[in-house]
Amino acid sequence: MNGTRSHHAVFAYYNPARWPERIEAPMAWREELVLIVASVALAAVLDDHLPDSLWAASVLYPAWHALDGLDAELRRRSARRLGVTAESVPPASTVYGGVFFFAGMFGPWAWRKFRGEATPPTPWHVYLAGRLISAVNERRSWRGDGHRSTVRSRTCLGVP
Repeated sequence: MNGTRSHHAVFAYYNPARWPERIEAPMAWREELVLIVASVALAAVLDDHLPDSLWAASVLYPAWHALDGLDAELRRRSARRLGVTAESVPPASTVYGGVFFFAGMFGPWAWRKFRGEATPPTPWHVYLAGRLISAVNERRSWRGDGHRSTVRSRTCLGVP
C-alpha cells in the first residue's frame, strides 16, 4: 500500500472500523464556542510572553494538552449522539487548511527575517478569527452520506 490514495483509503475506511470509539463528528455550537473561548483566552494570556520561554512552555503544554483531550472527547460524544458508525462515517471533503495557513504566514515571516526586522507575535483576535473560520468550514464540509439530512442539520444548527 504505497501512495496517497492508499493512505487516504486506510484513513477513511480501516481506522473507523478498527477503532470505532475514535470516530468523531463536529460538536454542537455551544460546545465549540466554549472550547474556542478557552483556547483564545489562553492565547491572549500568553500573548505577551515569548513562546520559547520556560514559563510559557510549562503553562502552554499542559493547557493545550487538556484542551486537545476535551476537543477529542466532545467530538467523539457528538459522533455517538448523531449515530455515526464505521459504515456511515463521511469522508473528508476539503483540503486541510493548515497548509495554506503555513504558506500565508511563512512568506511575511521570511520577508521580515531576511530584512532584519522584528517578527511580531500573532495577536489573539487573529487566532479567534482562524478558529471561527475553521469551525464554520468544518460544518460546511461535513458530508453525511448515509444520513445526510440528520448529520448535516444537527451539526450545522447546533442541535444536541
